[in-house]
Amino acid sequence: MKYTELFTPHHIAELVDWFAEKPELCVEIYIPYGAGSEEYFTIRSLAELKSLILSITSQQVQITIWKNHSQSELESEEAQPLPEEMKTRYKYVNEVMHFSVTKNRNRTESYVNHPDRYAKFVEEWNA
Repeated sequence: MKYTELFTPHHIAELVDWFAEKPELCVEIYIPYGAGSEEYFTIRSLAELKSLILSITSQQVQITIWKNHSQSELESEEAQPLPEEMKTRYKYVNEVMHFSVTKNRNRTESYVNHPDRYAKFVEEWNA
């Protein structure tokens, strides 16, 4: 999956504005059901963000971009847990962007065995 496609022109514009206000942003990458917990990254440009997003190989991901929290703050041993309302990412809509791709099915035997049967539908979907 090319997760950069999740970002609309509106998201890009907002990120440009955030970078104009702050020299760096914090990105949280969480892979549901992954072996590790979330990872935090500091980004200083859209190019760094794009490179990070393109490096994700998991079929499922949650990406959160924090405007007013830093990587060191979120990773710190003394870090105060984020308030529950901040974790939901909805109360502070002007300070966070959240993207999530989760699914319960990555493979279907009928498609594996007969991809030609579904080619027209897949083509229409991706058009």
